[in-house]
Amino acid sequence: MWVKIRTILLIGYLILGAFSHYARVGIPPFREMPLIIKAFLSVAVAFGVLMIIPALVAVVGIQAINPWSPKVWRKPAWRESFLTFGDPIRFFHFVAFCTVAAGCGRFLPPLVGAGRLDLLGAAWLCGGAVVLLGVKLCMHVYKSKYDSGTPESQ
Repeated sequence: MWVKIRTILLIGYLILGAFSHYARVGIPPFREMPLIIKAFLSVAVAFGVLMIIPALVAVVGIQAINPWSPKVWRKPAWRESFLTFGDPIRFFHFVAFCTVAAGCGRFLPPLVGAGRLDLLGAAWLCGGAVVLLGVKLCMHVYKSKYDSGTPESQ
């Protein structure tokens, strides 16, 4: 059941990303923006990408020391719910895939000649990929919290 729900949501985000291309009103292309705006946007994107991983490790770390958190977490799986509040990695894992799907959808209209290629889709793709890297890092840093697949940890 969860595989179907995830697939439907990812397709929805792909479509949302494709149609978000048409929602731009009055935003000039990046190459036509003043230099100061280009510099600000570049620094903001770089800062955001660089801060995602440490922030994710910190947020998951707070959950790792939370006494009400489950003693053992389970690795993200497509067949299980991503709405498990005691196991934060599953949610971030799914959100990263949604962001990547929206970024891919953002590239669809320009590929069929229905619009210009812009940097927002690339930013969504990069952001989702960085969150996936952060999830992998959290699973490594907090590996003592994850089950090893043995019967006593189930």
